[in-house]
Amino acid sequence: MITHNTLLKRALTVIFGCAFLCLALSGCNNFLNAEKVSNEIKDAIAYNNARAVNVALSCKDEEGSLFPQPTYQAKLGYAFEVQFIPNTQNYLITDPSTMLKAVSRINDESRAEYVEFTPV
Repeated sequence: MITHNTLLKRALTVIFGCAFLCLALSGCNNFLNAEKVSNEIKDAIAYNNARAVNVALSCKDEEGSLFPQPTYQAKLGYAFEVQFIPNTQNYLITDPSTMLKAVSRINDESRAEYVEFTPV
């Protein structure tokens, strides 16, 4: 026959066991960051599924050089970085935003709303 004392011990064991389990799981970074990890995985999948586009990069040799060149495969909807190294023997660059332009090769329309020039 189960006594009152035995039931009390079992109940306390279950309560303390659950409390210990909760503390152990809450101390685990992965448990607390499950949403963050899930979002990172979703972002990686979205990037991999994004349409790839070839971006043609060019400048006159006497003006400087671009990296990467001459074409770069970018993901549609995601930013990528291009470095322009000016030819300082031929030009003095004071404000690169006045010299650099983003235009379409197909119809020479401006693509300035899609490109940001940032001096380094």
